Amino acid sequence: MEYQFTSEEVQKAKSIIESQLDYKVADIQRAILKGYMYTARLIEHIKNMQEGVHMKAITIKQPWATLIALGEKKFETRSWQTKHRGSLAIHAGKSVDKEACDDIEIKLALAKHGITSYKQLPIGAVIATAEMVQCHGITKDWCEFGVAETDKGAKIEGDEYWFGYYEEGRYAWELANVKVLEEPVPAKGQLSLWEWANDDEKKEA
Repeated sequence: MEYQFTSEEVQKAKSIIESQLDYKVADIQRAILKGYMYTARLIEHIKNMQEGVHMKAITIKQPWATLIALGEKKFETRSWQTKHRGSLAIHAGKSVDKEACDDIEIKLALAKHGITSYKQLPIGAVIATAEMVQCHGITKDWCEFGVAETDKGAKIEGDEYWFGYYEEGRYAWELANVKVLEEPVPAKGQLSLWEWANDDEKKEA
C-alpha cells in the first residue's frame, strides 16, 4: 500500500528544501515534470521500435538503390560524412537515371538479376535494409585506372568504382548485411538521413 503524506509533512519538506537550496519547490517540480515528459517520449519511441521497423534511412536514386539491394554495390558515395553506424533503410527515390541504366557495367549487373529495363526498378519505396559499418574519406582517385583509396586503407576498384563518384574529398559509406524486403514499402524520401517507421512490419526475403 502506497504511503500518503499528510499536509503537515509536505509543508515541512518544502521548508527544509527551500532553506537548503536557492530554488523554490515549484521550480524543482517543474524540472521533475520536464524529466517525466522526456521519459514519456523515450518510452513512446522505444514502443514504436518494438511495434514495427524503425531506423535511419537514406534516399538513393535509381539504379544505384537497386544495385545496393542486390549486393552489387557496397559503397554509397556522398559529398558529406556521417557518424551514424548500424541499421540503415535503403529508400529508392522517385527518379531514375535512364542514361546510367545503359552504362555497360550497370546494365550487366542488373541483367544478372533479371532486370533488363529501367521500368522494372521500384521507385518511391524502401527496398532493403543494411548495416552502416564505416564512413571512408576519399584520399586518392585514379579515374583513368578506375581505382580509389580511402583514409581507412580501403582500395576501391572494378565495378564498385564505376558504381560511385570517388572524387578526392568525398565520402564512401560502407554497407554490409544487405537484406532485400519481400515487398517494397512505399515511403516519401527526404534529404540527408531521415527516420523511417514501418508499421506494416514487412518481412525480409
